Amino acid sequence: MSPDEGIRLWKTYMTPLISEGIQLYSPSTSNAPSGMDWWDEFFRKCPECKEQTSALNAHYYSNNADGMIEYIKELRARYNLPIYVSEFGCAVRSSSFRVFCRAFADMFYFHTELVRPRRC
Repeated sequence: MSPDEGIRLWKTYMTPLISEGIQLYSPSTSNAPSGMDWWDEFFRKCPECKEQTSALNAHYYSNNADGMIEYIKELRARYNLPIYVSEFGCAVRSSSFRVFCRAFADMFYFHTELVRPRRC
């Protein structure tokens, strides 16, 4: 989906939810370099979308837990928004998967850049 289509859908379906008291999280992108390019264009073309965004919704795919931590810190610094990781996974299933999951769990509890999910 293009950022322009994302903006159209945001304004049509997401913006009206604000009047119901719902906090909006950004559209999701992955940690591919094109993900940040997408957010850059989305927020540049729609500054009100960024003003309405309570957190940046990110996906991360890799076997590198340290890289994930750095990615989240970079997102936080670049967009000045809390980060919500709604999807993550190792690119290759191996013994590194447990190491990755443990590192992510530690990061989830100890890094303030992340938004913690709440029960509905």
